[in-house]
Amino acid sequence: MSYYIDIIDKESPDTKLDYRFASASGITLEWNGGDAKDEVLIVGTNLKYDILTTSAEDLAFVEFFTGNENRFLVQVKKSSDDGILWQGYLLPDQYSEPYKNGAFFVSFIASCGLGRLKGKYLPDEYYEREKSVIAILCQIIKMTNLGLDVFFAPAIENSVQKDWNQIFIDTADFKEKEKKNDAYKILETLLKDKQCVVYQADNRWYIEGL
Repeated sequence: MSYYIDIIDKESPDTKLDYRFASASGITLEWNGGDAKDEVLIVGTNLKYDILTTSAEDLAFVEFFTGNENRFLVQVKKSSDDGILWQGYLLPDQYSEPYKNGAFFVSFIASCGLGRLKGKYLPDEYYEREKSVIAILCQIIKMTNLGLDVFFAPAIENSVQKDWNQIFIDTADFKEKEKKNDAYKILETLLKDKQCVVYQADNRWYIEGL
């Protein structure tokens, strides 16, 4: 099965970026984890790839050198039917180019967005009102800005209430002496409590039991 990478400028989504060639070993999709599923609960993914330039000029792809973490959407697609296998955003300020003449490959990294949840905070209502477990998880995943479906399959279930949409928790616990926990910390806490791991695969988010 063959694949290709589509790069979409969210500020000009109808404009196709015409970059054609990568090196033979220049595309790698990495899941950041260990050998066992329970070693890391938040399994972020990175796509590392390069693009050939023959212009013999510095800053060949300077338009990718942006501080906007949600501008360039990178998608891995199947050549057979254009089905999306993975997507993420080009990491800001990660544009890497060798300073030499002639043809060379410029390196980039795109991220699924789980790691970028560090330092981001939920709306105020998620620190002061009761919310269902599903509502909290979906709000956190929504902050990756990918808009993917979430599949939830926990390892444990409540003996009284089987529907996780109806299981509410006090979100005031997400504050410690008025200091809010960020989205990454809250996600990590919920995953530990529910004995789950989160990752992206097949263009979906999976939150499943260990």
